[in-house]
Amino acid sequence: MAFELFVNNDNLVSLLGLTDVQTGMVVNTATVQVTLRDTLNRVITGPITMPHVPTSSGNYQAVIPATTGIVAGQSYRATITATGTGTAEWDIPVTAQWRDAVSP
Repeated sequence: MAFELFVNNDNLVSLLGLTDVQTGMVVNTATVQVTLRDTLNRVITGPITMPHVPTSSGNYQAVIPATTGIVAGQSYRATITATGTGTAEWDIPVTAQWRDAVSP
């Protein structure tokens, strides 16, 4: 399943419910970053720090800025890394698209 990034828009990236695999406890103190790469593995932007969302249980968020220069129809990979009591990595396929207009 590919996720969408919208061209010329700030795009919110979230990691929800980070837990320690050994203890099952929520981790609110990890260092979390996201990096966006193209299909040739070239870095488009990042790493961008994803701060912990205050009062949440292991949630982290960051914005990939509208100025990143992604191209509609192109495929990318968002890699999220978390380092704390251990290390974890997620590699997520994403596609850039124009946001659809909505009629009132």
